[in-house]
Amino acid sequence: MRPLSLLAVGLLIALLDISFEGVDVVADWIGWLVVLLACAGLPPQLAPARLAVAGAAALLVSVAIWIPGALVDVEALPLPLAWAISLPEVGFGLLLALSMARAAGGAGDESARGWWRLVLAGNIVVLLLPPVVYGAGVVAVLLVGVLIGLVTAITEIVLCFRHGDRPWAQPTPEHAAGPPLP
Repeated sequence: MRPLSLLAVGLLIALLDISFEGVDVVADWIGWLVVLLACAGLPPQLAPARLAVAGAAALLVSVAIWIPGALVDVEALPLPLAWAISLPEVGFGLLLALSMARAAGGAGDESARGWWRLVLAGNIVVLLLPPVVYGAGVVAVLLVGVLIGLVTAITEIVLCFRHGDRPWAQPTPEHAAGPPLP
């Protein structure tokens, strides 16, 4: 499986929220583990180390909120704190979109670059809209932010699948084989 396809599968697992008696049956941390595995196979032009750091932060947060009653009951948190917990995921999305747009642009793939810039803009809105909404006390607009976040996440996953076979998204033979053995 291509690294970006594997990354898309991980993001999809992390996006799914299927709960049974208060427990997320499809644990987000499993998706983030898959994302980290995928980052190991990404080409250098996609900044896999930066993506792995952001993915690891999202993994840690998802483990903390997955354990029933252990650290954080997200449902009971005030909205600003719930937003703060989502920051590692949004940060990963920002870094992924930025890396993909740069790599696509560097390869002259303007169509892909445009799509990834759109995803970047969506992630920026998801990052900045909640503090503005909370600060202004206009919580009714929050639904718009949630919808933009969902559409952005789904678009990100679809684009990873669609662009996974582009030459600029492929690891070079020396990177695909892994580091040389001593």
